[in-house]
Amino acid sequence: MSLDADEMLAELTRRARNPDHGRERADDVPDFLIGHDYADLSPAHVLRFFELLDLLKPPPSHERCDPSAWDLTGLFGSERIALPPPGRRRTDWSPRADAEPLPVSVGAGIPKVWFTIWTGWGANRVLRPVGRSAMFWEQWSKSARIHGDVTFVHLTEATRAEVRAALALEQEPVDDPAAADVRRLVRWAEANRITLVNTDELLTVDDSGWIRRTLRARRSRRDGPSLAEFSDLLRLWLVYRFGGLYLDGNKPLLSDTVFSAVAASAPGFGGGDDSNAAFLAFPRHPVLRTMLDQVRANFRKDQVELARDGFSYQGIDITAVNLNAALRLPVIERTGPAMVHRCFIETGWSSGSGHPFAPPVPIPHHHPYQAAWLLEDPEPTGRASSDPEIHATVADLTDRLISDIDDARGHLDLIAVEGALADLPDPEAALTAILRHLASREELRTRIRGVFDHHWKHDRPNETFTLTPFAYQATAARHLHYLPQLPSLIGDPDGVWLLHKKATRAILLPPGRLVPAPADLAAEQRRARPDDFGLQRLPDDPWPRADLDEALEHAARTLRPDELEKARTILTTVAGANRSALDTRYFPPQLLATWRLMAAAALALPACDPTQPLPLPGSEGRLLMITALNGHGGLISDEAAATLIGAIAHIHRHRFGPAGGK
Repeated sequence: MSLDADEMLAELTRRARNPDHGRERADDVPDFLIGHDYADLSPAHVLRFFELLDLLKPPPSHERCDPSAWDLTGLFGSERIALPPPGRRRTDWSPRADAEPLPVSVGAGIPKVWFTIWTGWGANRVLRPVGRSAMFWEQWSKSARIHGDVTFVHLTEATRAEVRAALALEQEPVDDPAAADVRRLVRWAEANRITLVNTDELLTVDDSGWIRRTLRARRSRRDGPSLAEFSDLLRLWLVYRFGGLYLDGNKPLLSDTVFSAVAASAPGFGGGDDSNAAFLAFPRHPVLRTMLDQVRANFRKDQVELARDGFSYQGIDITAVNLNAALRLPVIERTGPAMVHRCFIETGWSSGSGHPFAPPVPIPHHHPYQAAWLLEDPEPTGRASSDPEIHATVADLTDRLISDIDDARGHLDLIAVEGALADLPDPEAALTAILRHLASREELRTRIRGVFDHHWKHDRPNETFTLTPFAYQATAARHLHYLPQLPSLIGDPDGVWLLHKKATRAILLPPGRLVPAPADLAAEQRRARPDDFGLQRLPDDPWPRADLDEALEHAARTLRPDELEKARTILTTVAGANRSALDTRYFPPQLLATWRLMAAAALALPACDPTQPLPLPGSEGRLLMITALNGHGGLISDEAAATLIGAIAHIHRHRFGPAGGK
């Protein structure tokens, strides 16, 4: 029998008074790790450290975990450590002359450790040989057989107690699916010499504090994007703290010498091309610390700021590429590839060709794109059935909505919790308890200004998009008073959108109220200007329809009919308020100079200095977007690009007057 809303609300109230009530203390330090210093482990110490943490072995004693007492015989100078050449320099590793030196520890080499991560909840809590994780399972088994000198460390949610219980089982249990999953994981690790390490145990040695707190918060949110952020941040911390290789488990490493190649290289750092799927570095490498600092700063940005970053990324609106990219944009910008791109560029690593960045040393690997957090998930996630599981899930979803109030500019992101709600025995009762709890806390209720309760659903076979309401909208409407829509924004006649979620103005009603108080309505009206939401209204100067039509007419004078349709699409893109921003800080100087010279040549501008913005009124971003589109993908011919540049410049001169105006 499922819990009712009153029981869940009472439990939420108890948890609010005592945040640790009913929750497992995941940050307790295991007894054998207490009091030891693991801050500056050498590569040999790193290898011994993970041997001791291996869940397949009995828990070590406190004395055995003291690094000063470890016997490292046979590890120093062994094939399990990639040593740098004699006299390796710590300076001149970066294109930037003011870069700090590499740490002294680079002289000890890079431990040949390959890290992978699996996290989840329900039936996907640990790695299994089914569904999307099957490729991970099979590929890592092959990798472990091929790379015999590498230590394979798999970070898992399985606890030490669960693994010890699985080791004692002679047969796979038929009445306990969770225990059966752990037993299969244990047998797989044993058969393939894979070291299993519990994530929470390992994180207790994080001396920064914020890494552990952030990772726990991400994991508790119980949705795919948050787990992706969890994995993104954890991989950075692993390679920064211990050195070695992180590479997604479903990707084969195509080189037996990559550890030695990175150790011998001047940068001492390797990465994947155009992704964050691979990192290989000396411990405590400055590039990785830069990335960790950037991630920490990004967690202080809300969705609108991240969207602004994304719309200006390479001058191309990635939400126009596909819906999945749009929904993943906060992750891409906060912890994923876009963050990596920025850090590579800002630390001086960039190519002079078509890509705006390049890793210092490319890591050769096959790149099957199979993210575990895509929209569709054919594998069952498992339904919470016991009272503690239900309470824990409802508490996590409540925390998710609270944390997103600021992230989504005062909106309750009901779309983000819909999947996890559906796994509960009574989703309507759970949502009722959550909304009643939020309404009972005045400091939360008064911060709520709207709700995301619609999104686009992508029908992949038919390649169509349909507007899908929130499944439990009737329940939500009993607790929320919906207000008139915001005024239409540029190019958006149907309301305000952010990342394909529809924002509706709404007030969360106080407990026991069926209609809002006049004071609530008056306060909401005072703060309901569109700019306050900041949704889909990104900075720049949108063209009115007349300017777009004039630009198209200007382009049509010289373009062929087959080019005109592409021109229409491109000009429509750059005309919008949310499509024309281009933050040139994130482009390498070589490309920026090239694009400015291309635009200057098309406009016959004399004596153009490519290190300075073009001497034209209006948004330089529109002009450079055309050259970026042409340079990256050859989407249009050089002649057509020149025509579009001329059309944009024509409108800007008409609208903004001489150079130096707006």
